[in-house]
Amino acid sequence: MTINASCSCGKTFRVKDELAGKKVKCSACGQPFTVPAPSNASPSSVAGPVTSCACGAQFRVTAKIAGKKVRCPKCKTICQMPAMSAAAGAGAAQAVVAEVAAPVDEDFWAGVSPPQPATEEGDNLFPQEPTSPKDDMSSSQASGYVIRQIHKGKTNEEIEEDLIGKGMKPYDAARLLETLAEGMRGEKKECSLVFFLLFSWDGEIPRSQYWLGCGIIYALQIAWMAGVLALGFGMIGAGPGATYGFDIMFWCINIPICILFWFMSVSVVLKRLNDLDMDWTWILMPIIPIVGGFIGLYLFIKLGFIRGVT
Repeated sequence: MTINASCSCGKTFRVKDELAGKKVKCSACGQPFTVPAPSNASPSSVAGPVTSCACGAQFRVTAKIAGKKVRCPKCKTICQMPAMSAAAGAGAAQAVVAEVAAPVDEDFWAGVSPPQPATEEGDNLFPQEPTSPKDDMSSSQASGYVIRQIHKGKTNEEIEEDLIGKGMKPYDAARLLETLAEGMRGEKKECSLVFFLLFSWDGEIPRSQYWLGCGIIYALQIAWMAGVLALGFGMIGAGPGATYGFDIMFWCINIPICILFWFMSVSVVLKRLNDLDMDWTWILMPIIPIVGGFIGLYLFIKLGFIRGVT
């Protein structure tokens, strides 16, 4: 005797009745599905009706929740449970397989509280936030989770592993993390623009911020040179000993100051190069003999007047 069985992909088969209640692999899509029981099956032929949630979780329906709306313990969404069929009685029914259902896991309820009936009104309609990395999460929950982990100082790799562990696909986790992390970096730039311009080598800046950074650096250099000249003129006539001491103090302070100005200049230029998708090695080009001057002029025009990505 044979019975009709169908896969979630739409393919229909005729299989032997001895396979009723068992999992077989679809020859069309390769996904396992459960063979339904024949219409005249006895209550002892199968364990009970099998239903599934849109998230892919499958579980058997008991008489307690049959025909009711319950919350899926995996994705926390509301699912409509099928009613117990009359032919199967109180303990058996034909298996119901969702379109994206995964193979039935008999141990699905291990360590998870069974589903409870839910009403159509009230807070039960809203999914609860998962409490452990093993639970699935919606996109809104994932966004909030990522933001909290970034504030806690976790790296992108650690957060991405947590999202994948919660059931999110690796591609979706990477895209979500990239979007949120970039947005939070943008907020951080606005909060500390001067520090970002002068002391960070990461990120990109538009032409306006490039000129702002150059203006700040030139203003600091002018102020520093003015202070040096004022001190130098004040030391004139103070004698050879005082002048010698001034020279030592000048070079001990001037060398670190020059290094600081160089660092800030590289920071501004690097971020502008990133915005134009140019390699960092362009910074070294102006020091090339003869052609370095032309390269420096090209960079001046390119960095200051060509529109980049931001």
